[in-house]
Order: sequence, then structure tokens, then C-alpha cells
Amino acid sequence: MKPIRSTSDLSAFLRITRQQKGWTQAQLGERAGVAEKHVNRIENGANEPRISTVIALLAALGFELMAQETGTDTSVSRSVEDLF
Repeated sequence: MKPIRSTSDLSAFLRITRQQKGWTQAQLGERAGVAEKHVNRIENGANEPRISTVIALLAALGFELMAQETGTDTSVSRSVEDLF
């Protein structure tokens, strides 16, 4: 899986993953607690979402947010729980 390094990468990831699941923007929004209009704007790059919105959208799609130090072994990644 390609790392997400920009809001355009995030927008594409959300759109492609949602489409692969066969969901509409309304269905993703409902599962994530985000308005359909906001999902549309995020997927189209018109809005930069808050981190809480990103986490909710990723969780609804079955993913979690992970942080990885740049320039390190890609097998070493850390979830938020690992940091605390």
C-alpha cells in the first residue's frame, strides 16, 4: 500500500476504498458520522478535513491511522496506542 503523504493522496484513498466496498458517499458518511456533502468535498479535494474526521472515515472503512518515521524501515510502524 502506498503511503498517504498529502491531502490529494488521502482524497484518492478514501474515494477508491469506498468505491471498492460498493458504498455511496452517503453510506460512508453515515458509518463515519460525517455529512455526505462533507465526504464529497473531502474526496474532491475541496476541504481539508480535521484529524478527527480522517480517523472516523478511516475507521468506517476498516482502517486505522498509523504514523511512521520517514526514512526508516517500513516494517516498523506505530499506532497511537504504541506511543503512549
